[in-house]
Formats: sequence, C-alpha cells, structure tokens
Amino acid sequence: MARAQAFDVFKLIIVIILAIIGLMLGLHFLRLAPYQQELSVVNSTAQQVWK
Repeated sequence: MARAQAFDVFKLIIVIILAIIGLMLGLHFLRLAPYQQELSVVNSTAQQVWK
C-alpha cells in the first residue's frame, strides 16, 4: 500500500514538472508570436489579480 502511495506522489511530481515545462515553452512561443500587445494586457491583468 505504501509503495502505491509513493508511486502516486512520483506521478504527481512528474505531471507538475511537465506542466511547468509546458507553461514555460508556451510563454516563450507566445513572446515570439505577434500577440505581444494582447499578452502584455493579459500579463498586467494577471499581476493585478495576484496583488
């Protein structure tokens, strides 16, 4: 039972790492894309939400 639990945690960590890598790649491609103005609007909105 403990082994299965450890495996679930391991899977969760892998999913989180993949999600972070995907997010960084997505942001990198968005930065290169022509939607830079829209992205900056979304970015400032996100920063206001975080505050």
